[in-house]
Order: sequence, then structure tokens, then C-alpha cells
Amino acid sequence: MPDWTPEAVTSAEEAAARVAAAFPELAGAPVRLVGAGFDNTAYQIGDWIFRFPRRAVAVPLLRREVEHLPKLADHVDLEIPRPSRLVEEGGTFPFAGYRRLRGVTGCAPLAPAQRARLARPLGAFLRQLHTVTVPVDLGSDPFDRANLVVRTPRLLKQLAEIGGIPSAAAAISALGQTAPWAGPRVWVHGDLYPRHLLLQNERLTGVIDWGDTHAGDPALDLSILYTFLPSAAHAELLGEYGPVDADTLGRARFHAWRYSLTLTGYVGETGDAGMARIVSWIAENLGFEPPKVIAAALSR
Repeated sequence: MPDWTPEAVTSAEEAAARVAAAFPELAGAPVRLVGAGFDNTAYQIGDWIFRFPRRAVAVPLLRREVEHLPKLADHVDLEIPRPSRLVEEGGTFPFAGYRRLRGVTGCAPLAPAQRARLARPLGAFLRQLHTVTVPVDLGSDPFDRANLVVRTPRLLKQLAEIGGIPSAAAAISALGQTAPWAGPRVWVHGDLYPRHLLLQNERLTGVIDWGDTHAGDPALDLSILYTFLPSAAHAELLGEYGPVDADTLGRARFHAWRYSLTLTGYVGETGDAGMARIVSWIAENLGFEPPKVIAAALSR
């Protein structure tokens, strides 16, 4: 399982001091912790979101966002961050900021009908994203997520560590034999799951956390079918997105399994109810009983 222990943690006081030193107009602005993920700790300072890497591997991902997201923002209808403030000095790692995007994340408690209503907007967004001209310097995925030959044994190892999901090994092994993407590489978000969706009044308004964006396999993003939407709404997303072959859907299901196991490990360490909710949605789509740690987190 991933080691969630960070290499560096930026406190609210340190974040305020570093931001004030770089941007004096924000000195004394209110500071609020937005969240702490695997890669970054995020604070809202004034009307800005500043992200501070928690490990060295996240630094090039932050720089990638700063370089490429401004090129993408005008080509998609949903709001995405436009990082415009990158500060290299003054701490263990650099940090970057962008104007706050309003909304709540998609891991909020949502009934199946509420999630289903977002199928068409998600399909339209992914169609736009996957048809944007890919910058020649965008690069491929440094973590090789689309390589099922490499990923399958890792996933089976994670499954063994978690245990308690009957028939999962057979399902993962079968999906791991799916043919790789043979089409042109497209611009993908790379880590599109419910926590990276923004909603306002039950409408999809934005997509955040683009550190894993790259040119690659669209199945990575299409895994949102299985991590978020109820099965009855899958046809609506695909109707808006366009034709998708069976192998791509198979790889999308594989990546949903990857999310389910990784998030289960995270829930076991943190008790995060939002992440537990995502695993329960994936379980509905893939047809497995969530591990007991998921039910325990949801009952708190």
C-alpha cells in the first residue's frame, strides 16, 4: 500500500508567512485548511488557494499544472484552476496558488439520482478535454498508470494486504489482460475521481487537482463512470462523450478497482468518510462487498 506519511508538512502559520513574503497584499488574510492529500497540503488564503507539496515527487506535478493549465482553461466549459503564482524559494518545496474555485467536492453525500444528473455534463467535459490539441511538451504519465502489465501485480499485492473482497483477484486479473490503448494519446486529467469534481447546487461546475495531467489513455478519466455514476447513468455519459470501445471500458473498470483498493487503504488509516463513500459507489458498480473498514467510516 502507498506510504501516506508526508516528507514535509506546511503548517497554517508557515503557509501564511510564505504567502505574505511573496505577496504582501495577502498579509493578514484569513487562512483556512482546505485539505491534505497524498501530494499537497492546500490552504485558502484570502480568495486564493495555495498548494504546498508534501513530498518531492509532487513538485514536478505542481510545475506541470502551472505550465499547462492556462493553455487548457479556454477549451473546456467547466472551471479549472489557472495557477499564476509559483514561488520557488523560502521552504522545503516550492508552492503555487490560483484563484479559488467555488463549490463542494463530488465525494459529498449524494443520492444516485443526484449523481446521475451529472452524467451528461461529465461526458461533455471529457469529450472537450480528450479532443483538445495536446501540447508537444505535455509529456506522458510518469507513474505509468495505463500499463496494465505492470499495474496488475501491484494491484493484486494491494488486494492481498487489504483482504476481505471475495472474487476481486479474479476480476482484476481478467481486466489486466485487456488490450492497451492503441489510439492517439489524448489530454487526460489523469486522476479524475469524485474528490476532484466541484459541484454547486447539484451542478457540475469545476474540476481541480491537475498534477497528474498528461498525454495518455482516455480510460484513466473514463473510470469516473465506475467511481462516481450509478450504472443506470453510464449510457448518458457515453451518449454525450461519443463511442468508446469495449477494451477502453475494461481498462476504465481496472482503474476503478485501483481507486477502490488505494482509497480503502487510505480510509483504514484516516477514517475519511468521503473517501469511504467513493469506495461504496465503486462497489455498487463493480459488484463487490466493501471491506468492513468502509462501513465503519460511513457510520461515524
